[in-house]
Amino acid sequence: MNGESDLDRFLFTTLTLLTIGAGIIAFLFMLSMQEKETYSAIYLKPNSYTNFLANSSVEFTYGIQNNEEKDINYLVRFVAGNKVIKNENVFVKKGSAIEKTEMMYLKEVPPFPFKVRAVLSSGKEKEKNSEVFFWVKGKR
Repeated sequence: MNGESDLDRFLFTTLTLLTIGAGIIAFLFMLSMQEKETYSAIYLKPNSYTNFLANSSVEFTYGIQNNEEKDINYLVRFVAGNKVIKNENVFVKKGSAIEKTEMMYLKEVPPFPFKVRAVLSSGKEKEKNSEVFFWVKGKR
């Protein structure tokens, strides 16, 4: 015998394996506790709009992507210049996207050039609104 008993070797091996096992369990626990990134996004469909006014109206297609943890009933505010033209509720299931075509008739045309904006709000208090826009430069 070299000074180590079978009991000492058993205890050393057991404690080593328990330490490694505890480390693996702690790592897996921390990995599972990481938050999944959630977000909402609004976008303009390319080539769905023109930068010129036709008969006092503008038309464009926008989309909403819901990468949140739940279904959301979004509020979309449509603005021409500084004037809100209309508000619309749009329901999007979690993990889904929806595209809609919007036609806005402008009773009062703002001075050219002006922005046409779609402003997205998900109802979360601390979330900043997202928006997309394009410029209207003049009449056709």
